[in-house]
Amino acid sequence: MKIFFDFEFTGLTMRTTPISLGMVTEDGHKFYAEFTDYDKEQCDEWINENVIGRLLYNDDVFYFENDETNKKIIIKNDKQRISDSVHEWLKQFKNIEFWGDCVAYDWLLMTDLLGMGKPMRKFPNNFISYQAFDVFTALKLNISEFKKNRHELLELDKNESQHNSLYDAEITKMVYDKFVAKNNN
Repeated sequence: MKIFFDFEFTGLTMRTTPISLGMVTEDGHKFYAEFTDYDKEQCDEWINENVIGRLLYNDDVFYFENDETNKKIIIKNDKQRISDSVHEWLKQFKNIEFWGDCVAYDWLLMTDLLGMGKPMRKFPNNFISYQAFDVFTALKLNISEFKKNRHELLELDKNESQHNSLYDAEITKMVYDKFVAKNNN
C-alpha cells in the first residue's frame, strides 16, 4: 500500500518539531493530525502565516474523529496520542511504502513519531522499507522540470490549502500518479 505523506514543521533545523501530518493512501484512506505540543518559539513569521494559519483547528482543544471504518481519521492532540493513532491506523495495511516530496525532514519526523524519540531498530512487519521513497528524486530521473512548482506541473491553480499537510500529501499523490507511476511499475 502506497501512503503519500507530508509533515508541516517548525523549520529546517535539527530540533524542528511537527505541526501537522497528512497521509493519503493510494485507495483514498486519509489521516490528518495537528500537534498541540510543537515548539511555538521556533515558528517564524512565514510559518505562522503559511502553516499555522492553514491548520483546520486553530485552538488547543483536543479533537478526534474516526469514520468507524478507519478510512478517515482526524486528530488534534499531543505527539504521544498522535503516535498511538498512527500506529493503530497503519495496522490495517500490508506492504506499506511511504512516498513524500523532498522527504529528508518528513521521514526523520515520521520515524521519530513512530519510535517516540527512541531509535527505530525494527520497523513494523507491514513496512516494505526502512526508508521513504521520494517523488522529487523520481521526478529528477524522469522529467527535466522536476524543480517546477507542483501546482504548475499538475496544471492546477495555487490555492490557500497549500502548506496544509493533508492537502500537500494529496498533491504528492497526484504528482506520483501523473509522473512516477507509469515509470515505476
